[in-house]
Amino acid sequence: MVVSQIREIINKEGVCFVFYGSLSQSFINFFLETIGEQFKQKGIEKNLSKAVTIIAIEQIQNIMNYSQEEVISSIGKCRDLGMIVVGYDYESQRYYVNGSNEIDPENRTKIITRIDEINLLDNQAQRKLLRQKLKSGEDAHNKGAGVGFVEMAKRSSAKLQYEFDEIDGKIYFNILTFV
Repeated sequence: MVVSQIREIINKEGVCFVFYGSLSQSFINFFLETIGEQFKQKGIEKNLSKAVTIIAIEQIQNIMNYSQEEVISSIGKCRDLGMIVVGYDYESQRYYVNGSNEIDPENRTKIITRIDEINLLDNQAQRKLLRQKLKSGEDAHNKGAGVGFVEMAKRSSAKLQYEFDEIDGKIYFNILTFV
């Protein structure tokens, strides 16, 4: 594939930002600066910009915390083969955040159950669940508070969409959130 073909796909899909590779905490700083500047230049309102940014950060943190492979590099520990895409869907006239990473196949059922339960809740119930989880420490673990999907859902303009792909014997989790 040549760069012109990639550019054509990016333009067709309304992509504002895409990254594929090893993700680290320093990447979040780079992302915040880059996407913030792009949205500012486009005149995107602050509330929309904030919602997109928070959802993207939640997806980046999920990739960093739950990707199957860990890579040690000169910048520290990173999770490999993560992908994050922020774009504008021309058809629905909404921004989207799409994240993808390899997962442990044993986590597939747990992910499905969590997202499906969250998708059944209305926005008020999602907010209540988020407060409850943060207060109680429920689902807390050494990687975070376990509230990322709830945070994404409460800021989303639609149900969380997800799928799993099997590529070369590996399972990839893909999540799409519209704002």
